[in-house]
Amino acid sequence: MAKRNRHSLLRSARGAAALEAAVILPFFIFFIIGTFELYQQYRAQSQVDLVATNIAQSVALQPALFQGNDCQAGNVVCVYESVAADLYRPFGFDANGRVVISVWYAAPGGAGGAGWVRDNVADGWSVSYPSSSSVNHTNLGSTAGFPPARAGDSIIVVETLYRHTPFVLSGGFWKLVTGESTLYSRAVARPLNGDLRALQPTDE
Repeated sequence: MAKRNRHSLLRSARGAAALEAAVILPFFIFFIIGTFELYQQYRAQSQVDLVATNIAQSVALQPALFQGNDCQAGNVVCVYESVAADLYRPFGFDANGRVVISVWYAAPGGAGGAGWVRDNVADGWSVSYPSSSSVNHTNLGSTAGFPPARAGDSIIVVETLYRHTPFVLSGGFWKLVTGESTLYSRAVARPLNGDLRALQPTDE
């Protein structure tokens, strides 16, 4: 009788352990996958932030920037397309990335104030790479968050975007956070070594 009770208790304990494993294991696997995907999201956003900061700092150090097709020259603005592609790695810049480099200047406004302007002619300019990119964001081109404008001042603004699909593995569990989204970052710097309000036509 005691032996039968002992076997019954063992079967009961094994059954309880199997039931606990069946309940806990899926949550544990889901937790691991979710942690990995949160890391991937954080990593992608950090990369977009890094690209914006590094390019803004690099442009700020230039005494002048030139138009042209020699994209290997450090002072020709198109070099930043290949710089961005390198900085975006391992993420796909050509297919899903975009970088917009702009220079804004502070034009005199009413009541003695000044406002940020970019007219793409003699004062202020903007370039976008890759030129065929369709990646967009509602903040693109906005002056919200710019430093206060002082007449005659200029700033470099680098905006970086990345089209990203988060939570690919665990998306079936939470439909509200899946689907394509665009990560966005912006870095602002002041020119340190020259007047960059106009792109020079050629590098003589």
